[in-house]
Amino acid sequence: MDKLLYKKVMSRGGAFKQAPILKADVVDEEKHIILVKFCSFGTVDSDGDMLMKGCISKSIQERGPASATNRKIQFLWQHETKNPIGRILSIEEKDDGGYATVQLSDFDAVPDARRAWVQMHEGVLNQFSIGYRYVWDKCDYDPDLDCLIVKEIILHEISVVTFGANGVYRRHESLGRHGTICQGITGDRAR
Repeated sequence: MDKLLYKKVMSRGGAFKQAPILKADVVDEEKHIILVKFCSFGTVDSDGDMLMKGCISKSIQERGPASATNRKIQFLWQHETKNPIGRILSIEEKDDGGYATVQLSDFDAVPDARRAWVQMHEGVLNQFSIGYRYVWDKCDYDPDLDCLIVKEIILHEISVVTFGANGVYRRHESLGRHGTICQGITGDRAR
């Protein structure tokens, strides 16, 4: 079976993509607004995928915070669709990856939002993940890199998670209340 067909069969069309929190900055301490980098472009991850710049642009346009739909991209606790913990204010693609500005929900009404805030500050939670579906006609297998080149996905959600697929981290640090929450460096199959 060729590798592209194998990926289609095994993924059942969808996937979760975990990445270390490469950057999570506090934008507004009082309103619990954070800026997060939730995916990286141009690197082969441990699932054998390489997300390319532009792969989430259609999702941002069709389902991002500025779109007219009620089915917007969500910010979740641990991929639990019944547990959104914040509202995505903006999403953008930069050269190195996808970024979202998120306002966490009221801590009294949504305890997992408080938990995420505290545990990101402590460095206990140090990874984000995305839930998406492949757009197969926008994917190609590269035999030289032994990876799936992913040019478009349908992004459903961004989650803060405990364990990500990209588990090789050399450094995580918590830098305090008013600066960067935590910063990690991945070495996992990066090219």
